[in-house]
Amino acid sequence: MSYQPEDFLSPGSDNPWMLDAAANWIAETKGEPGVHNTGINLFVWAKENPEVAFAIIQTILELTADDEPLFIQAAAGPLESFLSRCPECFVECVGQVAHIDARLRRAMQHVWQCGMSNPRYELIQNLANERA
Repeated sequence: MSYQPEDFLSPGSDNPWMLDAAANWIAETKGEPGVHNTGINLFVWAKENPEVAFAIIQTILELTADDEPLFIQAAAGPLESFLSRCPECFVECVGQVAHIDARLRRAMQHVWQCGMSNPRYELIQNLANERA
């Protein structure tokens, strides 16, 4: 499948389900009453359905962009896990998006190596420090 980086810049605004999934992650992370496990397993989806996982993560980053602590938590949580587990073929797509998305590059600055290979982590760090 051929991906277009523009497809991942603001995916939630076009898809109510993704917007809802991202909002649920935020509410769950904030510990809001009445919100519990929403059944969204980005950890598993990173490998099995990276397109959807990445689109939801991009939506989370969009919704948390003005809340620095929550934004950092999203970067060091779902984004970091995604980057550790997504298929190698999808890393190229993430890189293409990062070239045009300053918010994603900003989030990548808060990603730790976790389970990533050294070359993948070096790529993420290079993208994080890239200037548009």
